[in-house]
Amino acid sequence: MQPKSDEVLSRGLNAPTPEVAHVLFMDVVSYSLLPMDQQNEVIRKLQDIVRSLPDFEQTQKAMELICLPTGDGMALAFFSDLTAPVRCARHVALALKNDAQFQLRMGIHSGPVYRVSDINASRNVAGGGINFAQRVMDCGDGGHILISKTTADMLVQLSAWAGAIHDLGEVEVKHGVRLHICNVFTEEFGNSQKPTKVRRMAAGVSSAAGPNLGRLVYKMCDRRAQEEDFRDTLLNALEQRPGVPQVYFITGEEGQCHESLVERLIDRTNRSLLTTSGDHSAGGRVKKTAWQYDGELAQRTSRLVYSLFENFGPLTRQSCDPKKLSALAFGELLASSLSAYVAIQHEVHAARWDSVAADLLSNYIRFWGELSQHTDRPPVLVFISIIFPRLERTSWTRMLRLGTVSAAMLKKRVWNALKELQEAATVSCRVLTELPPITREDVLEWFSLNQIYDSEEKRMLAVDRLFPGGALSPKAMWEIEKFCAEELRNFAAERGYDDRWQWNKVVFGRGSTDLQAQSAASSI
Repeated sequence: MQPKSDEVLSRGLNAPTPEVAHVLFMDVVSYSLLPMDQQNEVIRKLQDIVRSLPDFEQTQKAMELICLPTGDGMALAFFSDLTAPVRCARHVALALKNDAQFQLRMGIHSGPVYRVSDINASRNVAGGGINFAQRVMDCGDGGHILISKTTADMLVQLSAWAGAIHDLGEVEVKHGVRLHICNVFTEEFGNSQKPTKVRRMAAGVSSAAGPNLGRLVYKMCDRRAQEEDFRDTLLNALEQRPGVPQVYFITGEEGQCHESLVERLIDRTNRSLLTTSGDHSAGGRVKKTAWQYDGELAQRTSRLVYSLFENFGPLTRQSCDPKKLSALAFGELLASSLSAYVAIQHEVHAARWDSVAADLLSNYIRFWGELSQHTDRPPVLVFISIIFPRLERTSWTRMLRLGTVSAAMLKKRVWNALKELQEAATVSCRVLTELPPITREDVLEWFSLNQIYDSEEKRMLAVDRLFPGGALSPKAMWEIEKFCAEELRNFAAERGYDDRWQWNKVVFGRGSTDLQAQSAASSI
């Protein structure tokens, strides 16, 4: 039944008052590829730079600035001064000008927000103003300071900034939304190069697929068993147990690219939720959180739960009250999220499995089970990758070595623990089919089903390059992905699309070992 007009009016009068905020959103490019100690260092440096901004403390005290940590960067919402975000962006860019290892991108937008309080009663903001600032930022590369056309139209009226604003036109972002953006730079600061996304649009190249390459996806070969298992579990849980967190264990040996499968499962989530809700504007929030290996059980559990609050809310160790780190408090924090779903990723290396590991997983799943079952809260998906040591399979002699036998025993021990956790869990918990090595026939079938290359003859030649001499031994997934990435890069280079695939030079051109290369590739 539709609410009466007077009820709607009453709600509007009693609703929080929106305000116009001038938002600067920034993040560190390729932050997730950095080691954890370097991640902490770059964020600390960025925070120090922001604190050194002129009148930073006075602006905060005057309630004209709200600072929000985002894990890999931060957002600054100014409420009175239109030029404050761009002045701040200039200050930060100059401070990082000579630091080649610190690639930062920034986006600015002026739009409506609500002032809200988070679970710790800290000041926070929510609304379209901050969401669009993030999308503007997402269009940039390292060193870019991009602003929306809305903000640019106001800044060009000020002579101090008019000459620094350069129109880039419209760019397509998430869910087909088109943004009109501008680039802010001078000889002194900023990145004068056109962002990669803008160059793609100008060349008529879709950001979602390779040029004239059919459905060649450099990540992922045949993982249909895991995908179908996940899809069925996801849809059943959304229908039968809405509001209950879902936990998925992804098992496989090192080199089987757990991260790539998680990406594919998150893509499945996007499509499934879009089909059921029809909301094309909301996106998911995905965070990767480090696992805990050191200390007693209580310490590991506490640090693991703390990291969740640290990733999803403005929280510092100085202001944190351990008593507030409860499942109820975290549920309230997620309830204020505008995301369509929340996905949390963990990697657990089985080589470091000890007597506490199974109990830590049990405590962690119990934490999610204590989350209140609110259907208004975004669905929560937890992906826990269990990475086993890689076994040698080249001969019976090697398979009978003590180390290999020990690895097999470890795998059995871990598998038994996961099955027990799945059966005892009060949340939706699923151990997906183990990731196996890939055979020559798997790759050929995948090429044919997805029409990769434009003829069967080319597919056979590609498989022969990957399995020289008709090799019968299977390959690890990272070898398949590396091969497909190089094929895609070569195809693009032959047709003049080199700028679109610059990231390949980062992954495969830095002198890393093959296994390091696959780890970096699967993190992008």
